[in-house]
Amino acid sequence: MAFVAQTNAEIVRAASQDAFDEILHLERVLAALLSTTDTDLAEASDASAQARHAFLQIESAVYYPIPEVPAWSQPFNGFSPKQLSPEPPAFVTVRRLLAEYPSIPLDSLSLPNSRSLALENLKAETSILRVALKDFLATWSTAPADNFRNQVFLADSSGAVGRIFQGLLTVTDLMILEGPSSFDRDRVAARLEGVRSIYEGSYAPRKSTRISGPGLVTLLQKSDPALAQSLTTTIDDLLEDWKGEPAGSDDSAPLLSLKAKIIDAAEALGFSAQTSSESTP
Repeated sequence: MAFVAQTNAEIVRAASQDAFDEILHLERVLAALLSTTDTDLAEASDASAQARHAFLQIESAVYYPIPEVPAWSQPFNGFSPKQLSPEPPAFVTVRRLLAEYPSIPLDSLSLPNSRSLALENLKAETSILRVALKDFLATWSTAPADNFRNQVFLADSSGAVGRIFQGLLTVTDLMILEGPSSFDRDRVAARLEGVRSIYEGSYAPRKSTRISGPGLVTLLQKSDPALAQSLTTTIDDLLEDWKGEPAGSDDSAPLLSLKAKIIDAAEALGFSAQTSSESTP
């Protein structure tokens, strides 16, 4: 399980870096728009879409359960351990902003009276997210030794695998709870890409070579090869469907099937479906 945890940590770090780079690019695009009266918003719209896509690749990681008592000993973001909430502030902030971060409001930006205000608001939200992503990236960096990645996540490989399952289940629940009527196809497809990356242990960073190592599928192939293949097929089919034509009102059914198979996979590896913590004999 240690190799699976290591691969996952590398994927989350790389995806976090991609998300941070994309938000920096979006900030530059918005700053340029604020300095002109240009009404061509194609670049801003594309930058916003790329940023959101990158954010969703790390969404499951911001739902990894955190120990109730922080394990690190050094101050984090200016707070001493006793002042810390049960999870790093960056986790909380990024998770909230991932849920609320808007796409570029093209209609309002094209109106002369609201363009400037809308851009200023979006730039302010983008700046907040940049700071949060920088902090989040720091929790997954290879150094220092007392950050979340090193002192909590990699220190307990079995617990890390449980956290990975919990993150995947939470993201799947979010997709289901949003309901078919409110499904954003690009958002769901991006989330499913993140699920596949975590499950397979493979991710292609934007500026470096592909990360590929043992994933959850590696563990599952040893305990239940049929389930490993079934879950792989389910994720691939869902992703293909969500990247294709709009589906009907029963879109939640395949997602419910995905959730059931993730639970089966967790239980096949000895983890509780309720807590994604390793079951005791």
